[in-house]
Parts: sequence; C-alpha cells; structure tokens
Amino acid sequence: LRLAESKAWSTPIFHGELAAFRKDLLEEIGGFPTDIGADDSHTATLVALRGHRSIIPEGIWVTEEVPRDLSYHLWRMRRAQHLIQHFLKTVKHQGTMTPRSLAPIITIEAFLHLANPGILIVGVIILIVSLAEGSVLAAILLISGLVFLFLKEYRTWITQQLYLTAAQVRNLSNKELVWEKYSK
Repeated sequence: LRLAESKAWSTPIFHGELAAFRKDLLEEIGGFPTDIGADDSHTATLVALRGHRSIIPEGIWVTEEVPRDLSYHLWRMRRAQHLIQHFLKTVKHQGTMTPRSLAPIITIEAFLHLANPGILIVGVIILIVSLAEGSVLAAILLISGLVFLFLKEYRTWITQQLYLTAAQVRNLSNKELVWEKYSK
C-alpha cells in the first residue's frame, strides 16, 4: 500500500527507522512537530504538502523487532493513537493540498484511520439490535462475520479496527506524546 501511494505521489505513513529527510525541507517546515506522536509521518506529509515527494522506495527490506509480551499491544495502541493524531491534523489541509494527487491518498487514509473503525462498531450495534428484534438477515450477517474470523486477513482487519477504536478513546484523555521504549 505504501509503495502504491508513493507511486501515485507520496505516502502519509512512515516509520521513523525508515525515514531520511532533506535538511532544507525540515528547516522549511519548522522541524519535527512536538505536539503529536507521529512526528515521522506528519513531517513527511508536511513535506509532501509543499509539493515534494515523500516516498518509500521499492526494494528496501527492513526487519523491525516488535515487543513479544503485553508491550506489543501497548506499542500497537500507541502507534494507532499517533496516526489518528496525524490524520486529524492533516485533514485540515484537505482543501489546499498541492499536488492534487496527494488529496485522494490523504482522504482514503484519513477515512480508514478515523471513520472506518466507528462505522464497524455502529454496524455491529445495529446488527445486534436488529437481531434482538428478530431479524434473520442480522443473524446471517453476524454469523458470517464470526465465520470470516477464520480468515487471517479478516482477523487482521478486525484487530486493527479494535486498536484504532481503543486509540481514539484513549486519545481523549492521554495523547502519550512521550513514551518509554519497549524492550523487544
């Protein structure tokens, strides 16, 4: 996905260990932001908003160790929180995006990170209420959703939606801009 976004113009999601920035562009945007957690992604997006490309080149392979215990879930939650902060701040530029090819990328990623988790939760609630009222269709859809959990891709998507939902709630009280490094 990041390669496809890079080919279209720029990707709005980066991992700090893979990022390299031109010093003059960093100075032009005022350096890394300190008010959100995804400083790597937001900085790359600010550069792209000024008409420069922020890309992930093909053929780059990096292995990143991730925490193996409960810290893994905290790490995923923190990353989700930071990407939510990034997209909330980025969508404010939606009407003024240059180049224009960046706008659909930001729109889709913002939707996936900000709206999609809520749509899933609301959909499940509606199905449960409909099931309680005797809807056969709601029962079929809920059972289908449970059966699809046997597919790894679906399970991964559901898990990501749960992380994003929890992260949205957590961002209301704790932005976690400073964190401890988890042992990996």
